Amino acid sequence: MHLSEVLLLMTRGFQFEIDHPTQAKILEKGLAKIHPKAPDFIVFDPKAEKERIEDEGRSVILPSKAKDKVYVKLDDYGSKEVLSENCGYPVNTQFTVTFMLAEEY
Repeated sequence: MHLSEVLLLMTRGFQFEIDHPTQAKILEKGLAKIHPKAPDFIVFDPKAEKERIEDEGRSVILPSKAKDKVYVKLDDYGSKEVLSENCGYPVNTQFTVTFMLAEEY
């Protein structure tokens, strides 16, 4: 997904426990892979040796250089009005993409 199509969210753990170059790679790959139809969940796993698909195509597991497992989750709020109401300010999308450490899920 293109950055203009989503409200990008990052947890404190993702922001402060992962170095910036690794964050950038995860952000780039995560946004390139995630999609409302599928996959809508990505796992960056330091123990993964190659990319694989799970959950009937809903999830993608990708190798990562991060020391911790990172999850990327797409949420669909159904309309930009509903997401705007949930955020408390107007947004131009119905989708959020959250980058988080696995332990924060």
